[in-house]
Amino acid sequence: MIFRSMGGAPWRRETGSLVTKATAKGKSRRRAGRLAFEANLLDGLTDPVILIDNRRRVVDANMAARELLGPEATGHDIAKLLDSPDIVAAVNAALEGETKAQSEVALPLPVARTYEMRVWDLPARAPAKAVWAMLILHDVTATRMAEQMRADFVSNVSHELRSPLSSLVGFIETLKGPARDDAKA
Repeated sequence: MIFRSMGGAPWRRETGSLVTKATAKGKSRRRAGRLAFEANLLDGLTDPVILIDNRRRVVDANMAARELLGPEATGHDIAKLLDSPDIVAAVNAALEGETKAQSEVALPLPVARTYEMRVWDLPARAPAKAVWAMLILHDVTATRMAEQMRADFVSNVSHELRSPLSSLVGFIETLKGPARDDAKA
């Protein structure tokens, strides 16, 4: 796991020095390559992944998260970076050791987006170490918009079909009822 191999330190900033140390100590190139691979693995994900310490400060984030939070997000409180009480509450719960949280949250800025949020704690490796939390936000905006378009389409089609059918039913009832013997009708 990325965070274990880095000993709980922010892995992105440490990558270069760890790779250099691994090679300098006579370790194999394969170990150095694995460290570099682990350090860059999360940048390949399209979903924002954010590592948060026990004080709710962003320790590290992948490229997608840095695009969402801004390039200088590291070290800042997650509550100040994301305007979402639901995310802050889920992070607090994870840091207190509660069960994994999963829910849907809406972030209004910079562009309104709906995310499926998952938060869980990363337990400390040693009793004296602090617990961290990992936050993953999966963008479900397009899915929710497609669901809304489908619902609107069904509603509109049903309304549009009801109007002519109502007229036809009225004509048929008139022809069967009062206008039954009227030849002009």
